[in-house]
Amino acid sequence: MNASGAALTRARRWGGRAGRQVGDEAALRAAFADDTVDEVVVTGPITLTQRIDIYRVVTVRGAGCSTEDAACTQTVDGGGSTRLFRVQSGAVATFANLKLRNVRPALRRPPP
Repeated sequence: MNASGAALTRARRWGGRAGRQVGDEAALRAAFADDTVDEVVVTGPITLTQRIDIYRVVTVRGAGCSTEDAACTQTVDGGGSTRLFRVQSGAVATFANLKLRNVRPALRRPPP
């Protein structure tokens, strides 16, 4: 366990870089702020109050189920009021076995 109580695992396929299991918004934000974490594993439903910016290569996945599983609770929810993630230039984000829900749609400009 680290100082914030989040369980740390080793992500073998990333050359020993750390992965982190998260179950709430604060832990999710802390994982993205820690530049040694290359894999974020969502262990339950998380509702975001603000968008998270992604600045590096990272994998975000749900733990223990597939997205076709109706009982799967590994979700990141925007509550209908926020976008979930913004992947910055040069960053790469991969999402797997995770449901993304209730996202505020992007504002679209009318054509000129």
